[in-house]
Amino acid sequence: MIKRILNLAFLISLPLAIMANTAESYDVLQEDIDTSMLAIALMVANEALVIRETLAPYVRAGIDNIFVYDTGSKDDTIAVVEAYLEEQGVKNWYVISEPWDTSKGSFDFEISRNRALDLAEELYPESTFILMPDAEWYLHNVEGLLSFCHEHLHDDAGGYLVRIANANIDFPTARLIRNGTGSRFVGDIHEVIHAEKFGDNVPSDVYFELGASRFGMEKSRARWFRDLDRLTARHEKDPKDPRSAFYLAQTYECLQDFENAYKYYVIRSQLEGWIEETYETFYRLGKICEHLSKFNDNYTWHMAEDYYFAAHALMPHRAEPLVRLAEYYWPNGEGPKNVPLCYLYAKRAFELPYPKNDKLFVYPRDYDFTRYELLSKSAWQMGDFALGAVCSRKALEYCEMPYLLRNLACYMEACQTLAEQQTAAA
Repeated sequence: MIKRILNLAFLISLPLAIMANTAESYDVLQEDIDTSMLAIALMVANEALVIRETLAPYVRAGIDNIFVYDTGSKDDTIAVVEAYLEEQGVKNWYVISEPWDTSKGSFDFEISRNRALDLAEELYPESTFILMPDAEWYLHNVEGLLSFCHEHLHDDAGGYLVRIANANIDFPTARLIRNGTGSRFVGDIHEVIHAEKFGDNVPSDVYFELGASRFGMEKSRARWFRDLDRLTARHEKDPKDPRSAFYLAQTYECLQDFENAYKYYVIRSQLEGWIEETYETFYRLGKICEHLSKFNDNYTWHMAEDYYFAAHALMPHRAEPLVRLAEYYWPNGEGPKNVPLCYLYAKRAFELPYPKNDKLFVYPRDYDFTRYELLSKSAWQMGDFALGAVCSRKALEYCEMPYLLRNLACYMEACQTLAEQQTAAA
């Protein structure tokens, strides 16, 4: 078996005999359309602790076209990848190591990701699709992804959106790319795929589960500090650019500098831009004000409430602002005891479907648990026993807590008593 751990110079000078042998492996793989049509390309650095788990779903599904582009790991990432793919019998894998592109004076994700994509297209010219996850993006239902690719073999889209989610966040990201369409990343920070045409979204049961190891969080934090200077310079150069203002605010928020985050979210709220980003700006302003109002007199709950109202008015199909309002008015929260208001906001949140077509940030826990849990508590005092029972069951599906079981039992008993009274009255 040819060891396919290459640096750039080796790739350029690869003997024709070896290239011919690689081409033969493509012919064999083409017989199994479910795997050869898809190549996996990861850009990594210092991921030795998580790279096996990241690669495992593709290996288990029998995908042999796996390319790892290393941008200068100081740990054992390359050795771990080599050993793992060898021991798993993967046939057509490559590792290429190049130093990070700093031609613009700093890390540039656009240049490096596009370099990885260029190499993937050269290595796997017969693969119709290239999937570009990151380390600690654990793909669920690879078989479903292969089925999707097979169904879309002959359309003309350059990119497709795949869900990335965990318990706290859910949004689509364009990381499935059609080979040879010229689809490439744009943006040196928060880079995104630009394609002439996007196709159908990948089914929602195919998704990346976003990991959150301590090591990964430390890497993210280091990147946020690097991003600050460039985003600040970009915002100062063009104060009316909504994207720079939003991501500058978000970076400060990630670093828990909430006062600067508030400052730049306010600036973003005053700019014209993408409606989902504007909604998210108002929603985050509400959350920051609510947090800061607990220990800083310059921020109040009423400011937070106004921002939540503004967010909901902008996108009334979103439940998150309503859930925050309901939480505030529940007696165990930070706000005043007002069960009817808690019930009112939570009930409206309950009536809204999951916003599966939204492209930015969705917060699954609010839809899968919190709105139901709030109604499990508040519906009792409002006499809405049937709704309380429904919501107690829904909350229990997410998290089986003893108090929810007790609530459900009370609601079931109350519903039975009410039914008996109605029967007797009739």
